[in-house]
Amino acid sequence: MKLLQWSTALLLIFITFSPGVTADIRPPNTAETQLISTLTSVKCVGAFTETDSLVWRQSNEALDVNLNRMENYPLPVEEGKGDWIYDEQLDDFIYVGPGNGNYILPYPNYPLFASVLLEEPEPPLAPDEVQITSSTRENTLADHGKTVYAKRSLVDTNWKTANMYNVNQEKMVGFSGMDTGKITSDESALIDSVGMTISIEEQKLWYCPLNCYTQKCLPPFCNVVETGSSLDMKEVQFTTSIKSRNIAEIANEGDEGLNIFKTMPVIDGPPTELAYTIGVNGISPVTPARGAVEAYIRVHAMEGAEQCPSPCGGQRLDLVYREKTTAAGYIEAFQKNMHYTSGIRCAGFSA
Repeated sequence: MKLLQWSTALLLIFITFSPGVTADIRPPNTAETQLISTLTSVKCVGAFTETDSLVWRQSNEALDVNLNRMENYPLPVEEGKGDWIYDEQLDDFIYVGPGNGNYILPYPNYPLFASVLLEEPEPPLAPDEVQITSSTRENTLADHGKTVYAKRSLVDTNWKTANMYNVNQEKMVGFSGMDTGKITSDESALIDSVGMTISIEEQKLWYCPLNCYTQKCLPPFCNVVETGSSLDMKEVQFTTSIKSRNIAEIANEGDEGLNIFKTMPVIDGPPTELAYTIGVNGISPVTPARGAVEAYIRVHAMEGAEQCPSPCGGQRLDLVYREKTTAAGYIEAFQKNMHYTSGIRCAGFSA
């Protein structure tokens, strides 16, 4: 009697990051929001492919440019090199033509005293600006075998409460290959958040009046987390899940008295979150999966000093974490759960 032998890889790993008092501050939703939802269900014998990707960038100001408002106020120059003069009797500036005055307008194509919106390239970001990038990717190829594939995907650009997510993807796959058949699948998810010093004077950005943070501003930050998996299998049944929260609620539409010219987010709401789960089993309780699988998480979190000037306040936190788990051969069970959160620990929300 010949005995079948196999190795077992069972991993239950939960990883949670809360980078101190300061953390990711997410941009709020825009006035117009989008909802994208897909459901895929396939059962076939032969070849099967699935390719999808998401790249989502959002700012509370503008992407790739800094916006600044300047008043078109006349500037003094040498006599005869300007085109405006100041009339003391009228208490006003008078246009006299090129070479006839001693004042010029810094923005001659705009009216006198007009508010001029300037666009300057990034980086760096503008004060009080935060940006976040959320992305997901999947490439699955199955050939010479029987494939059962089901996936549900949802992307919602509106802000979410603590029990809801902006990106939610779940899939379940079964594959049994013929002589030369196999399935390969690569999947990843990322959140990249960055922000400059954020003014929080007069408590106008707090959701709860009983907030726990007494500083007048939040320091700059730059945090990146990536997680995912890959597998190459002859026979397998596996599931994966991606959940992420990257949009905050609007707190302030712009208060010029505070020098805020951009939409500001609630900063003590639900934290930024990215969760990834993969589970690998055989196609029956007594049959192991055959092949190789790996899953990983990579985190780099950087925070500024609490003195708040940006970037002159210096760096307060530099955290790097990397982990990868692999298994190959006859795999009875492979389970890995990875979870990243980053936010203000305040007002009942725990980062």
